[in-house]
Amino acid sequence: MAKSRTILIAGGGIAGLTSALCLANQGFRCVVFERTEKPAATGAGIQLSPNAMHVLASLGLERGLLASGYAPDAVILCQGRTGRELSRFVLGSQIKARYGQPYLVLHRADLLAVLLGACREHPDIDVRFDNRVRDVAQHRNGITVLSNHQDRMEETTGLALVGADGVWSSVRSEFLNGANAAYSGKVAWRALIDSSTLPSSIDIENTIMWLGSAAHFLHYPIRQSRYLNVVAVTSVPESFLPRRGGWIKTDAAPNGIGEFRNWSKPVLEVFEKTQGWGGWPVYTVPHSGTWGNDRIVLIGDAAHAMTPHAAQGGGAAIEDAAVLAHAFSKHPEQPELAIADYDRARRSRIKRIAKLSEENRRIYQMRPPFSWARDVAMKTLPQDRLQKRLEWLYGWQQPSLAMKR
Repeated sequence: MAKSRTILIAGGGIAGLTSALCLANQGFRCVVFERTEKPAATGAGIQLSPNAMHVLASLGLERGLLASGYAPDAVILCQGRTGRELSRFVLGSQIKARYGQPYLVLHRADLLAVLLGACREHPDIDVRFDNRVRDVAQHRNGITVLSNHQDRMEETTGLALVGADGVWSSVRSEFLNGANAAYSGKVAWRALIDSSTLPSSIDIENTIMWLGSAAHFLHYPIRQSRYLNVVAVTSVPESFLPRRGGWIKTDAAPNGIGEFRNWSKPVLEVFEKTQGWGGWPVYTVPHSGTWGNDRIVLIGDAAHAMTPHAAQGGGAAIEDAAVLAHAFSKHPEQPELAIADYDRARRSRIKRIAKLSEENRRIYQMRPPFSWARDVAMKTLPQDRLQKRLEWLYGWQQPSLAMKR
């Protein structure tokens, strides 16, 4: 009996949709179960560095992403209280020349729209909204998912199940007995500002990072710089969070401005123009935990949610999707071997990215006197050294994904 070429995917976010496209281009049929009723139209910005862009470009998505995204000229690090520039990491045409792809910033909803549009055009991808995975059964000929759609239970059988259902993954917790998500102690407060409302002194062309003692603040342009995506990262006791760390809705500035009250004029000007703040508690999932078994595998935040201080959460999920598809292309009828290959290929890199993110957090939020030494070091570090520090990250080469349709 011929084995199924259908792969089931729980989660229709960045990880799930990218996985569907990568796997479908390797000759698999994909069914995506997304529990929400429709695609997300809201959210915040996301940064896509060249390592992620290589995967998306190989899927034919580059034009759509360039149309909705923005390529800043630099990431500029500044001292929060004085406003003094400390360091400038050059992006723009130089980063594209170095790695073959640009560094883009865009609205998360725009990225999802491009991914979903490509999935809907692909004959071998079926995206099912309002469809929640309720149970999973593994058997000799494959795996069967029981899902709930409009009060009806549906059965779908395939070769394997990809858990791409985020930090609160039910695939991880219910079917793999995986670790619970852990609160990092930080909340990322987010908002969008119409750029036309900002004074001309505010830089809306670059990614600006403002460093402080116990908090940091960044903003970058999205939607062709018509909007500024702003993020303020502060410490918040877990007792103040909603149940399971859900979105915190508020019209007030983070912690009543709190740590930012005595910061430099440009920071306060951005705060003054910002309304509709929302807080996203940062939870992590240990990358040392289980990522799968015979026919079930986790990718993205479901496997290894990390802090956002390296701007690689989405990028790591996109890389995962490409590596997993490559592994399945090598073992199209042996999911256990494909999952083992994927695990071996990703563990050390994910560990390194997560470590970089935590190192960045410590750097961004250093207290005096350590911050004084940090500022001097940043001012004197040459551009070539800055670029080489991240060469391993941005220069990642994805496995070959020649289309097999």
